[in-house]
Amino acid sequence: KAQTACVPACHLCVPHLPEMQLPEMKSTLARASWLVVTLGTLTFGIEVKLVTFDGTNATSHHFDEWEDPVMGSRSYGNWTVDAAGQFGRLRGVVTVAPRPATSIPRASPGYVDVGADGPFPDASLAGLGDLVLMVRSTTPKFKGFRVAFSSGAKFPTYACKAGGSLPLSSGCWKAMFMVPAGTEFAEVRVPLNTFSDKWDPQTGMAKKTCEMDASVCPRVEALKRIQRIELWAEGYSGDIDLQFQSISVASSVCSAFVV
Repeated sequence: KAQTACVPACHLCVPHLPEMQLPEMKSTLARASWLVVTLGTLTFGIEVKLVTFDGTNATSHHFDEWEDPVMGSRSYGNWTVDAAGQFGRLRGVVTVAPRPATSIPRASPGYVDVGADGPFPDASLAGLGDLVLMVRSTTPKFKGFRVAFSSGAKFPTYACKAGGSLPLSSGCWKAMFMVPAGTEFAEVRVPLNTFSDKWDPQTGMAKKTCEMDASVCPRVEALKRIQRIELWAEGYSGDIDLQFQSISVASSVCSAFVV
């Protein structure tokens, strides 16, 4: 029986060709090509909106703003919704402040964030493509923007604060992103394979990446029932202004289902 070799980019497994006879090889290649085309047809070009500010019931959510609660924090934020412009806006200041409390394990040195609870639409049909943000910022040089989502977490808000560093806090995946300079809203695609649910609560940076450990990666199943979505500014000091029109999950080339 032929062995199998996985093709990570497309999440497919096909027989190891060098050990096969020519007729069997041709047949297998034909089946594999059909499978790639079929899965690509199913997932390529699909986009599922999760958050909008246009009044659509399924994608309209109430966001709450959070700030670093540890004593001595000098970070603060303000969350508003521009109904006419159909976007949400997080403004404030993040200050990475040296203070006694930051010596406590997992105490944050400063952040502001906004988050909303679901239910959110099932985004699994888009496959493991990208989380897509329509964003703009008057502070595009700020390096600490993050986006997170939880699924299957016992306590979603807690999971999105602890990042797998405390018991029962797995199931909230986080990734960093940058916002391009400009006055117009721009599409920022954050590949789902850059998310991790094992990250440092003080900085938001991944302690383990997908490349290091596949167990920290989101899977398609997680996109079926997203519990919570959060946008963060953390880990760096500076003024922040993050405006976003929508958040969605979109397929990318060869973003097939993990099997």
